[in-house]
Amino acid sequence: MLNYPYAQLELTTICNLNCFYCSGRQMAQRHMTFETFAQIIDNLPEQLTHVSLQGEGEPTLHPDFKRMTRYCIEHHREPYTITNFHSSAIIERSGILDYPTLGISLDSLDDAILQKIGRSVHTRANIEKYITDQRVEIYTVSFGQDIRPVARWCREHGFLHLVQPLQAKPDYVATYQIKGFRQVNYNNIAQPLSCPHMHTYSPYYTVSGEERPCCYIKTPQCAPRNEMQHKMRKGIVPPECQGCHLLGKVKNASAVSI
Repeated sequence: MLNYPYAQLELTTICNLNCFYCSGRQMAQRHMTFETFAQIIDNLPEQLTHVSLQGEGEPTLHPDFKRMTRYCIEHHREPYTITNFHSSAIIERSGILDYPTLGISLDSLDDAILQKIGRSVHTRANIEKYITDQRVEIYTVSFGQDIRPVARWCREHGFLHLVQPLQAKPDYVATYQIKGFRQVNYNNIAQPLSCPHMHTYSPYYTVSGEERPCCYIKTPQCAPRNEMQHKMRKGIVPPECQGCHLLGKVKNASAVSI
């Protein structure tokens, strides 16, 4: 888990899985060019010393992933990524086992649930096979499943466990139904709070190289960051941020059926 500020780069929208809650499956499938990547890294402010290489696809599928990691290090940016850790071949060739800290997605220990939601049944075994003394952070999306077995497993292995709620934004919720899942009903969003992405400059760069305030904005157009900050200071939630769980606590949110 990176502390603010940091830069996040969406290296690819291509993935080898089909998670039901991922908006990336509805996006154009492409890789960020190395030229775009290098230009972004070259122009980052000095204070952004950490770079998260991940977005709506599986970052290690990028053919230049290892080269991009090396470029970050050469330019004094510590790389981080969140991976599905699905394929042994990709794990071994990508260089992620050399990362100081590695984020890995794991939503359940139950293979039947993993298959139902489009996630990998190999992630847990690969973690136990490859991870020895590397610092690992496990990310679990909470959609109504029992997350206690994952939490217990993380404690047993000394992994930091980070639980994320299903994103309540309309541009995300629309994708939750594509495989027959019941739409999440997020009601009664608490009083909006200032978003951490607006407090501190931590830009997100889409696969095309477009800069956005954060990774959760998937609308075709996005207002400038200063305009969104101005609205939030006045207690107005920008259209791009409507329903985001970072703005307040979500109450009475129903889970999806699995």
